Amino acid sequence: DKALLGPGAVKTSGGGMFVYGGMDGTESTDEAWTYDYVLGDHQNIAQLGTPRADFRAAADSSNHAYAIGGINSDGNEVLDSVEQYSQSADAWEEVATLPAPRHSIAAVADDAGHIYVFGGSATAAAGDIQNTSFRYDVATDSWNAIASLPIAVEDSAAVMADNGSIYVLGGLTDAGATA
Repeated sequence: DKALLGPGAVKTSGGGMFVYGGMDGTESTDEAWTYDYVLGDHQNIAQLGTPRADFRAAADSSNHAYAIGGINSDGNEVLDSVEQYSQSADAWEEVATLPAPRHSIAAVADDAGHIYVFGGSATAAAGDIQNTSFRYDVATDSWNAIASLPIAVEDSAAVMADNGSIYVLGGLTDAGATA
């Protein structure tokens, strides 16, 4: 029962969720839990290898959770690191790094073993908002650049429609909030 700002959270196949990272007061945390929302019970799991805030969470079709990018515990370094959590091993391991450091990204996974990352910022200070997009291939543990967004945006949401189209919604541009 800890107050966190912006933790990552993904649904598990067992009727619960993983909750991890975020801000614990004034710095990033590496703490992680499983939470059973039916019973209202939580259990500690292995800690993230790197405390991080302002990152994005995603889950693949094999029930692995991911912590992607973000800002370090000092709040002055944008991360390119990506961690994958294995429930069976109760361990986080680093996987291929993002092609470039990013925080405030949008992320979404498909059912074909890919995680997509959009926009974000490349610096811890305000500004340097990006329009870049990347796709992670779980099977090959590799990232590739894909078509850029039409505008640079951070703090967006991403969702995959039933037809496979990805929508990146809202966020902040250099000119302010966008729809």
